[in-house]
Amino acid sequence: MAKKAKIEKTDDIEGQQEMFPELDKENEEHKKLLSASKALAKARAERSELLGTSKKKVDAAEEKVIGLMHENKLTKFRNNGVIVEIVPSGEKVEVREYKAVESNDGEGDELE
Repeated sequence: MAKKAKIEKTDDIEGQQEMFPELDKENEEHKKLLSASKALAKARAERSELLGTSKKKVDAAEEKVIGLMHENKLTKFRNNGVIVEIVPSGEKVEVREYKAVESNDGEGDELE
């Protein structure tokens, strides 16, 4: 378990106020502030963990798509409202949604 940081009282330097004032744990407003701060820290930690996990999943899926596109000698394709393209500047893949609309000449879909 991680050690809890201890807030130390700082001395006034040339008339400046304390950088980290002590909070009164008996004061209801200070209790609310402490509780909200703990909730914020917990939420940020959870978000960081989720984003890290999500990034790993996205990176793995992207590697798989790039590998399969190379195996099939494709640099781009579209299917079911999605365009997938290998970006030339680095091995990245770009995935976009599109809406198909009827062309005026009646020869299939155009991108909107």
